Amino acid sequence: MILKGLIGLFVTGFTAYVFAAMLFIPDRSSKFYHR
Repeated sequence: MILKGLIGLFVTGFTAYVFAAMLFIPDRSSKFYHR
């Protein structure tokens, strides 16, 4: 299904973004976790 592919692509992209943010942008990601 095309919809399933789009959802999978979105989830993969979001996971990759979060993973990269945690690895390469610790200062910026720490802002989100600090409340």
